[in-house]
Amino acid sequence: MRICSMKHIGLSVLLFIVILVNFPTKTSFSGNGFRFRKTVSREKQDETLRLRWFPQTLDARQIQAIISTYGLYESILNPTVHRANEYEPVFVQSDLIVIDHQHELIWAVGLRLIASAETVSDVLPGIHYAGYSDWRLPTLEELASLLRPPFDKSGYYYDRAFSELSFAYTISCDQSRELPHAWERWGVSFETGRIISLPPTAYVPILPVRSMTTPPIDGMTGATIRGLKRDW
Repeated sequence: MRICSMKHIGLSVLLFIVILVNFPTKTSFSGNGFRFRKTVSREKQDETLRLRWFPQTLDARQIQAIISTYGLYESILNPTVHRANEYEPVFVQSDLIVIDHQHELIWAVGLRLIASAETVSDVLPGIHYAGYSDWRLPTLEELASLLRPPFDKSGYYYDRAFSELSFAYTISCDQSRELPHAWERWGVSFETGRIISLPPTAYVPILPVRSMTTPPIDGMTGATIRGLKRDW
C-alpha cells in the first residue's frame, strides 16, 4: 500500500510538473504585451496623423526637423524613406478629390486654380468645390507628405492618385525665414521632389486642401453625400 501511495504521489507530482511547464503563462503575458504594443502603435499613428494645419515662418533647420520628425520624403534631404499613404480618388458630382486617409485630408485635385501667395487668401474663400467652401492653402508638412519617388523615370514625385495635377510645383501657406529671401513662400517641386521657396508675387498652380471633418454636400439638393470608402 505504501508503494502504491508513493507511486500515486510520484505520478501526481509528475503530472503537476507537466501542467506547470505547459501552463499558458506566456500567452497571458503576450496578451498584455500585445495590448501595450497596440497602444504604442496607436500613439505613433496618432502622432503621424497630426500634421500642422496653421501657417508658420520656417527656416532651413526647422524644415530639416520636420522632415525627420514625420519621416517625409525629399529627394536630397531624405531620399531613402518609403511612405505608404492610403490615397483614394473620388468624384463628387464632376469634381475630382483625393482623400488621404492616413492624414485625414482632402485634396482638390481637379480644381484648376492659379494664384499668387498674396492673392490666394482672397480667392479661396469664394470657391465652392466638391460640396465644400472651406478650402485653404496646405502647410509645408501637408504638401511634403505627398512627395515620394516617381513611379517611372519621367514621372512626377507624387502618387498615381495625383496624376491629374500635371503641374511642376506649388506653394504652401508657410513663409520663409531664410535671408535674403525671408519674404518668399515655401513650396514643393513635384518635378524634382524637393522643397523650394517662391516669391509671393509669383502666380503658380494652387493645390487646395481641407481637413476631413465634415461630409461633402450636394450643391443641387443640399443633401449630405455618403457612400465613400470611409464613413464621414
